[in-house]
Amino acid sequence: MSGAVDTMSVRTLLRTRTHSVHEALHVHPLIRRLTDRSLSRAEYKTILRGYRIVFDAAEAQRAVLAIWGRFSLSAHCTALALDAEVEHKPDMALFQSLRCPPAVLGMLYTLHGAQFGGGVIQRNLLQVLPDEAHHYFSMGTQPALWRDLTATLDRDCQTKAAREQVIMGATTVFQTLAETCAPDTTSEND
Repeated sequence: MSGAVDTMSVRTLLRTRTHSVHEALHVHPLIRRLTDRSLSRAEYKTILRGYRIVFDAAEAQRAVLAIWGRFSLSAHCTALALDAEVEHKPDMALFQSLRCPPAVLGMLYTLHGAQFGGGVIQRNLLQVLPDEAHHYFSMGTQPALWRDLTATLDRDCQTKAAREQVIMGATTVFQTLAETCAPDTTSEND
């Protein structure tokens, strides 16, 4: 029955059901390099472009649906625009499948949660690429926003159907981030 209430917390369910796709980003051929001492400027810029594509598309989808305004990604998008130094228009098709509030909430939860690793990444960037812009990775988490977001998940996503939508939104973000941050296969000497 899709309307039944699940007793497992939404965050526990999210961690369990998205574990493998989340962990895949930690071993992603390019994203994992963010904490590597040999990270190159070209790799960093490729990652930033991928993050920018994802965040801009996610924020555009949230705005088009006019939901969850208090969880806007606008500040992240601005920081990534400053860091990536590349202009583009959001790819409106990227998250078009996420149309219901729980799916968008799963998307926002995942993208806001990405800031938790930012401190470790920022420390590495300051040593490896000190002359590059680090606006996005220096943002840190916003504890009040995070508490509000997790409370909203627990309050508004109690049914099995809502939880499945949250998981789908989170999974879509993880997969899309992996795809948009694909390593450049062209040689820098070409």
